[in-house]
Amino acid sequence: MIFSDLLGGTPFRTAMLEAQDFDDVEVMAGTNLPLLLESMVLRYSAESLADFIELALEAGKTGLVHAQLPQETEAQAFDEEEGI
Repeated sequence: MIFSDLLGGTPFRTAMLEAQDFDDVEVMAGTNLPLLLESMVLRYSAESLADFIELALEAGKTGLVHAQLPQETEAQAFDEEEGI
């Protein structure tokens, strides 16, 4: 398995060209840090390369999060300013 950052970037294109000479090498683009870290553990539990790819893709998807701070309403802001 070869992980690359950008689909269509130079590392991706080079890896794709090289991987076509091998039956057991796959290339994944769009790699993020959670995917890489979890893949180090997942590779031992996967029964095949196809299984590993599915597990790695799921790890990458679950690593994407849109984090936001909760928004205060005017009532909450007013209550906090009241004090004792």
